[in-house]
Amino acid sequence: MQRFCTQHQGTSLADVHQSFSNLDKISALIKKQRLLSYPFGQSIAAVIILQCIANALLTYLQYIQGYYFDGINLLVTCFFKEQVKIILDRESFEIDMGFKRVRDKDINEIVFAAYLPENEKIFTFARVFINAQSSTAYTKAFEALFGLLSSKLEREIRWKHLHGTGFACIVTDMDRGQLQGWGQYLSQIDGSHRPWEWQARNTVMLCYIHFKRSIDRAAGTSGHNTNSIHARMGELVRCESQADYFQLCNELISTSSESVKEWTRHKMQPSIACGLNKHCSMIASEVWERTRNHTNATEQTRFKSNSFGRQLPLLRAIHSSQILDKYDVDRYNSRAGYGISLSWRNTSLSERFAEAIRRDRSRRRESEDDNDGSVDTELLPPEPQRRRVSRSSSSRSSSTRRRGSAQRDTSLALCRMASENILNQSQERQDMELDQTEKQLRIELMREELRQKRLENDRRELENQSLSRGLE
Repeated sequence: MQRFCTQHQGTSLADVHQSFSNLDKISALIKKQRLLSYPFGQSIAAVIILQCIANALLTYLQYIQGYYFDGINLLVTCFFKEQVKIILDRESFEIDMGFKRVRDKDINEIVFAAYLPENEKIFTFARVFINAQSSTAYTKAFEALFGLLSSKLEREIRWKHLHGTGFACIVTDMDRGQLQGWGQYLSQIDGSHRPWEWQARNTVMLCYIHFKRSIDRAAGTSGHNTNSIHARMGELVRCESQADYFQLCNELISTSSESVKEWTRHKMQPSIACGLNKHCSMIASEVWERTRNHTNATEQTRFKSNSFGRQLPLLRAIHSSQILDKYDVDRYNSRAGYGISLSWRNTSLSERFAEAIRRDRSRRRESEDDNDGSVDTELLPPEPQRRRVSRSSSSRSSSTRRRGSAQRDTSLALCRMASENILNQSQERQDMELDQTEKQLRIELMREELRQKRLENDRRELENQSLSRGLE
């Protein structure tokens, strides 16, 4: 419609012709076309019909690999076979739940992704759409996904703590339903059926970014200096033994803040502690050290998915996911097969200089925030000693800051003006690259919608031909 208005030198239908002021006829035409394009709608029934049609296509073209709907519980598993082949070579991967992508408020998306060092890119392995968040729903989702992986690839899915080889760990957030559902799935495939808490201690790492956000919610965002309660809470992930971890928890519980007490009790749960500190976990130390301790891969996947819009009908959300995942597979094959770089990175001296300036500004900003933060009086020495320490440390820190500030100002005064244009050019280039990527994704979506319409027309022509032969 926008193209039509632009073609006739107008910004709206009323600008093109006065008769278009009545939109009822146009709305009826749009509704008619929508019914022709999606005769089964764009919700759960449409997904089921599309999956039935997809069974007639070649296996490698299928994306909706499995679905389950009993009138109440929904589970749709989506991936390409090429995607899941890559996951079997990984030691770990990330899991995260995405919200508000589907119009139905009960339907959410579980994303499985990881960072591929050989490609230096985020890669999405699979997506599962469910309409519940209970531990049982998560267990069913994991059963469906890994069962389909095993059947499609004709290969057993193995876990290192159970079989000696295979996946070693996952990285996820601190949602109890997800953790319990994960542990229950592993307990079912464990020959000894050990409890879900034991399974979690052997496989789960928790996202450090989510951990830091939880500290901000419990203790506030001020007071990030080394003597604050905020800093003491963050030390849990750096404790050198399990005894030190729980000793620090007991010290935090003795504070007067009720929110900090509640936060600490949560972190004392074995299923949570094992994912935050390696000394509370049963994951091998070398595996822990080389695994990324955050879920940025799944966060980026959800960000790219939301570029197609939020609150989408289920079928449209799956179609946009299909386009993104196919794009990831094609880029991976191009890099693996032909060594084609996935993006252009400016490694010139000016760009490296600009990056150094950005990092320096970020470090100085963080340092200023720490110096300005308030000090928690509960963790400081008694009042007389505190005044003496405060005066001496304040004078030393003030002189140090003055010297450091003078040196920084001297060294950066000459380069700030030169770097400003470089930073602006770099930002403009990044914006252009993002715009080009978004345009390419939208073009792919339009192509996919056109392909679906052609398939639908072909199907209807076949039905008409069959009906004509029957009448003859």
